[in-house]
Amino acid sequence: MRTLEDPVCIVFVSASLSLNLLFIGIGLMGWIAPNVPTTGTPHVTEPIIARTARIHPLAAVIGSVTIGELIFVAPGASIRGDEGQHIFVGDRSNAQDGVGIHGLETFEGDHELSENEVQVAGKSYSVYVGKRVSLAHQSQVHGPAKVGDDTLIGMQALVFRTELGDHVVVEPGAKLIGVKVASGRYVPALALVTTQEQADALPLITDSYPYRKLNEGVVSVNVQLAKAGQPKQISRKDLSKTFLAHNITETRAQPAGLLITSLRRRERILGHVATHRFLKDVLLNFRRDHPCKLVHRKCPHRKPLGV
Repeated sequence: MRTLEDPVCIVFVSASLSLNLLFIGIGLMGWIAPNVPTTGTPHVTEPIIARTARIHPLAAVIGSVTIGELIFVAPGASIRGDEGQHIFVGDRSNAQDGVGIHGLETFEGDHELSENEVQVAGKSYSVYVGKRVSLAHQSQVHGPAKVGDDTLIGMQALVFRTELGDHVVVEPGAKLIGVKVASGRYVPALALVTTQEQADALPLITDSYPYRKLNEGVVSVNVQLAKAGQPKQISRKDLSKTFLAHNITETRAQPAGLLITSLRRRERILGHVATHRFLKDVLLNFRRDHPCKLVHRKCPHRKPLGV
């Protein structure tokens, strides 16, 4: 019989603890991993994530990425520094559901591809996202790209080979390719901007512009989400208990036809085992409350279903 002092046991226990810590880390912080070496990314780099940032468990942050303070990366968002390096996201910004941040390769072997980079304060980036930037649901920022401070990129918008100034609003569905947008401009919804002449002609944000302060509210909410930390996930077992407790009184008062329909619906949602437990709970509660403590057709206290 092996004891805990046995070297084999020590190895197995250590491996088990390591795996548990790995899965706990994934569950609390999302999928965070270094890039793999390729001809385009010869240097293997791990993400740098601020302590106050919150990465949802269903989000991914990979490779040469820096995530600043109080940033919320929502479910389904992907920030991949595994081709274009480096990707930077500034403090209090947010990447909402389905957002993609990626870049064209910045290296070919040991040769740096400067045409696939942007320059910010003398440093090279594949993608640079400033402070207090909101990247709304399913928007894409593909490097080389720069997004200035206090900028809002709307749902399903695309920014590729483009530099945006500060306080810019890109409305939902707009596409910007190969241009530079000055600070304080907005891009109308569904607009396609592919020439610098089009970019220079974009309208200014004035006091009458309806989305002028929209980004302030979006940033405020997402900073609160980052501060709140990761909520505890509800297990299927706990969900079944909550569902059963909430519906047990309702089911006892249902007519027979509705009861059968309700049970079928529960079986689709919770599965056969949980539905069987539900029926058992209904029966036990009925007996507990019944004057005779029995369920029988001849019981004088029996009432028809639905009464």
